[in-house]
Amino acid sequence: MERLLSQGIIPVIVGGTNYYIESLLWNVLVDSAPEEEVTEDKLVYERDKEYYERPVVKGESGQKRNKNVGANCDENVPKKSKNDSGNPKNNNALAFHGEIEDDNAEQGKESEVKENVEKLKDESGCIAWQDCDVPTEDLYQRLLEVDPTSAMEYHPNNRRKIIRSLQVWEQTGRQHSEVLKEQRQQVGGSHLGGALRFQNTAILWITCQQDVLDERLDERVDDMIKRGLLQELTDFHMAYNTARLRDGQDADYTKGIFQSIGFKEFHQYLILPESERIMDEGKKLYLTGVENLKQVTRRYSRKQVRWIRNRFILPSKRQVPPVYTVDGTDPKRWDTKVKEPALSIVQALLEGEKPSYDPVKFSKTAEFADIDTNDKTRFECDVCGRVVIGQLQWHSHLKGAKHRKMLKRKHQTN
Repeated sequence: MERLLSQGIIPVIVGGTNYYIESLLWNVLVDSAPEEEVTEDKLVYERDKEYYERPVVKGESGQKRNKNVGANCDENVPKKSKNDSGNPKNNNALAFHGEIEDDNAEQGKESEVKENVEKLKDESGCIAWQDCDVPTEDLYQRLLEVDPTSAMEYHPNNRRKIIRSLQVWEQTGRQHSEVLKEQRQQVGGSHLGGALRFQNTAILWITCQQDVLDERLDERVDDMIKRGLLQELTDFHMAYNTARLRDGQDADYTKGIFQSIGFKEFHQYLILPESERIMDEGKKLYLTGVENLKQVTRRYSRKQVRWIRNRFILPSKRQVPPVYTVDGTDPKRWDTKVKEPALSIVQALLEGEKPSYDPVKFSKTAEFADIDTNDKTRFECDVCGRVVIGQLQWHSHLKGAKHRKMLKRKHQTN
C-alpha cells in the first residue's frame, strides 16, 4: 500500500477478514522478527516452525538461530532503534533494530531485557508455538509467571492468545503487554492499539437486511454441500482425526484449518463407520450437521456486524476513518443502491468535498452505555465457577439463564 501511494495510486482493498482490514489500517501488529528476516514468500507460521523445531546445540551462537533474539538460547539481545519515537511511522511494533541509544534509560531497559532472556535460559526452553503439545493449563501458568498482565486479560482456556503472548516473550525477552502498551501510547493510539496508518481513508460497508442475509447463507451452505463440501471434510478427517481417535486422543478443533466452521458441526457424523452413515442414525447426524453449520454461519454473520460496530464505529478514543454504508439487500438494484452511491462518495472525497451521504453512526443502548465493549477486566463467578473476561460478557453472564439457575440452586441449598 505504501508503495502504491508513493506512486500516486490509490489502493482499493476489497474483502478479507475484519482482522486483516484492521491490521492494514491501524498499527496493531506485533512482529518479533527483525525486518531483514521478514520475506514475502515466508509465512509467520513457517518462520515460527523453523524457530521452535530447530534443536539448540550447546554453545551455538544465538545469531544462527534467530538474528533478533532467541530468548532462552541467544547471547545476543534485541536492540532499541535510534529511530524509535512516538511517531507511528517510525515506531514498529517492537522497535528492536539498530543501535542502542547511549543514555541511562535505554541502558536500563536493555539490562532488563537481558535479565529476562537469562531467566529463560535457566528454564525449560522455548515451548510456545501453534503446534506444541503442552497443555493449555501449563501454558497459562507459564504466562502468569512471565507476563501476568496479559494472562489476567485472557480466559485460561484461550490457547491461541496465551501462546501468542508467550511467543513474544520467548522470542524477544519482553512482555507482550509492555509492547502493546507502547503501541497504545503512540501519538494517535488508543486502548485498541496504535495509530491510524493512513489518514485519508474511507470505508465502504455493504450491508444487508439480516433476514435476507440469513436466507442467502442457508442457500450458500446447501450450494457448498452440492459442490463437495462433505467429501472434503471426510478427506481431512481421514487424514488427520482418524489416527488421533485410534490412539485414544480427542479430535482437536483448535488448530489450523480445523478451527474453520464446518469441521466441528459434522464431527459426530464423520466418526461413524462408512457403512453406518447410510443408516437412519447416520442420516440423522448428517442433517443435524447441516443445520448446525447453517446456524453457526448465521451466528458468525451477526458477530461480524458487532465486531465492525465495536472496533470501527463506536470507539470514541480511536482514530476511525468515516464508514459509509451501501445497501446490498436487493441484487437487482445493485447499481442504484451500491455502485452509484459508492462512486459518488469516493469522487467527493477525491475532490475534497463532503459526500452527499453521511457516514454511519451507532450509539450504545442505554443498558450498555457505560460499558466498554473492548474491556478486558477479569471476573470470577463464585456461583458458576467460571472465569469471564470483559464487562460486557460479565454483564451478560449475570443475566444469563445458567447463572440464574445456579444462583437459585445455591440459595435453596443454603
